[in-house]
Amino acid sequence: MRRRQPLPLLPLPPVLGLALCGFLPWLVPSRQGFAIVDPLADCNGNLVPDDLDIRLGTSVDCNANGKPDECEVQETDCNSSGVPDDCDIVSGASRDCNGNSVPDECDAARLDCNGNSEPDDCDIASGASRDCNGNAIPDECDAARLDCNGNSVPDDCDLAGGHSADCNANQAPDECDIASGTAQDCNRNAVPDDCDVQSGRSKDLNTNGRPDECEPAFLRGDSNCDATMDISDSVWSLSFLFSGGPRPCCGDAADVNDDGKVDISDPVHALNYLFRGASAPPPPGPGPRCGVDPTLDDNDDRLPCEYPEGSCRTPPGEGASG
Repeated sequence: MRRRQPLPLLPLPPVLGLALCGFLPWLVPSRQGFAIVDPLADCNGNLVPDDLDIRLGTSVDCNANGKPDECEVQETDCNSSGVPDDCDIVSGASRDCNGNSVPDECDAARLDCNGNSEPDDCDIASGASRDCNGNAIPDECDAARLDCNGNSVPDDCDLAGGHSADCNANQAPDECDIASGTAQDCNRNAVPDDCDVQSGRSKDLNTNGRPDECEPAFLRGDSNCDATMDISDSVWSLSFLFSGGPRPCCGDAADVNDDGKVDISDPVHALNYLFRGASAPPPPGPGPRCGVDPTLDDNDDRLPCEYPEGSCRTPPGEGASG
């Protein structure tokens, strides 16, 4: 009896559906035989499952995450190169200096204060930029906002490094306080006046916050500013008070009794001192040298001191000519 020959096997189709309606996984040929793919995973909408797109080479999957690159770039392609960001970095097409998985050109678009196309944190890490105050901002950018003295160093670093003083602890270099008018520096020693006084470098007898060397020097009782006290000064004051004569050149000098105003009691006090042995006028007077007013009053506002240059002799450290 002849044996029956087996029926020839028909070749399998490329894709064999295992589900009646096509919603269950498919079997597709692979090097290992067959692979299961999900027909519903079709991110690019080409009616071919993503896994099959990748296996057939119709889609690229540069990072081997099972998702076609054309779908992934919709979410992670910050530089619009058409390639997922992580692949740009791995291939060397983009740098990632700070290791945050974001191409540098995209980081720099957000955080590149100095406009050099490098992320700020990379500038700092590489030493291309300094960050003296540790605030993750290159100093050249901080200095663009907070560099009152124009030395290209942020003010807080000037203070921390001892390059600038901040005697009044207001977080601004003293030279800037002076330049802006926030602080006065009447003696031009580059130190705010209040700091000169507080440190003891300057005296402030009348406690008005102004160093005595900047106060007008005068001689009490010298109404006509000739650097002496005599009867002519009382005549000058009486003429000013009652006859419309010229005002005293220095209100404090004409305020013989130092009561904060110029009136009839002042020439009376002066004449009593000169001719009747009454008490001498309060300092600085009656001589022989000028000095500053140790008391605070408002005569400077109403009758400022305007001694002729060089007419008022003042010992060193006791004031300056007005």
